[in-house]
Amino acid sequence: HPFSLILEEMQFKALEKGLEIVPYITRFSTRLEENFLEQARDGRVDALISLGTLDGSKERYLKYTAPPINLKILLYSNRNIKGISKILFNEEKTGEKTAEYLLKLGCQHLAFAGPGKDNPRYESFDKYVKRVKGYKPEIFSAAKYTEPFQTGKRIAGKLLKAKTPPDGVFTSNDFIAFGLLSEIAKTKLRVPEDIAIVGCDNSEACLYTNPTLTSVTITIPLIAEKLIEKVQLLIADELTETETIRIPVTLVER
Repeated sequence: HPFSLILEEMQFKALEKGLEIVPYITRFSTRLEENFLEQARDGRVDALISLGTLDGSKERYLKYTAPPINLKILLYSNRNIKGISKILFNEEKTGEKTAEYLLKLGCQHLAFAGPGKDNPRYESFDKYVKRVKGYKPEIFSAAKYTEPFQTGKRIAGKLLKAKTPPDGVFTSNDFIAFGLLSEIAKTKLRVPEDIAIVGCDNSEACLYTNPTLTSVTITIPLIAEKLIEKVQLLIADELTETETIRIPVTLVER
């Protein structure tokens, strides 16, 4: 999973700077996130780096960064939370590059698989398709987002039952794409001849799917480097203004 790879890179970068990172895994549980924030309020950590957000994270982070708690939080997320700095890959370019690629393949009916609300990946994908082709890509989402692979399988159920199934799909992450591929493999549809799929994260597993998965690479070492650099400034109270840093992306065709 890309979060595991980012964490691994962060550990190496932190050791170089004399910092210690203690992972806390929420497993998509809002209760576990709340529990950790409650534990952290006693000063046991100097700062928190959040790799992704959940339903209600915005409200919880605003609560725990405000007086009298004053936790220091840095985000790796596309979520905008007032007063909290974040680092993310260039999600606007991600959607644009993917739409351009799928249209060049000759796809006529594009769709997005994953959460579309407040998602710059979808918004830029949608904007490009509407500008070039004049229609709005359909969103296939899940009622509840848990483990991404299983979420992808549930989304596939909706997508394959659509009145006009898409012939080009951009997924919010690689593991949702893997879930789609596993369900499509049970049908007579061919990938990419009948339905082309593009993931996001370019995880190593993209090399081992059948067929291999085209995906957007997010330059994990640079993301980790920037997270450690900015959290040091946050700890030292030198990150005086809210910042958003966008890491460049490239599309890896397979």
